[in-house]
Amino acid sequence: MSAVTAQQAALRILLEDVEPLLQRAEAAATLVQAARAGLEGDLATLAALVQRSVDAPTALLEASRRLDSAAARIESAVNAAPPRGTPLHAPAASSPGSRWHAGAGAVLLCLTSALCGAAAAVALAREDAAQAQLGRALQRGWPSLDAATRTKVEAAMRQ
Repeated sequence: MSAVTAQQAALRILLEDVEPLLQRAEAAATLVQAARAGLEGDLATLAALVQRSVDAPTALLEASRRLDSAAARIESAVNAAPPRGTPLHAPAASSPGSRWHAGAGAVLLCLTSALCGAAAAVALAREDAAQAQLGRALQRGWPSLDAATRTKVEAAMRQ
């Protein structure tokens, strides 16, 4: 066997050893690209959730103001209602019917406020759970991110 033939045989053996490694590297690169695409989607979802959590207190405050305004209007309407018929007793005392209406209005307002508060608490709890899940996913994928993607993630978290 000549030196050239021996050298070619050695190169073939080396290429046979290197080819599976190249295939593994290509498969790993494909997995990294898929993980990066998934992370970009998760980052977009995280940004949307953060924006919603920023907007939620404003919406809750507005709902609270509306409820307070409605309660004030109901109270003023109850207080300003003209008396029905001729009162049989002193004007300072209220009739059982008007007390019942005022009590029913107050109970209705309390129930409405409680339901709004419960709905807000459930919404915020769901957002907190979703944000915690996204945070854990980000924490698991953080070591595999390149520097540019890390910078983008950090910038998105600061906003």
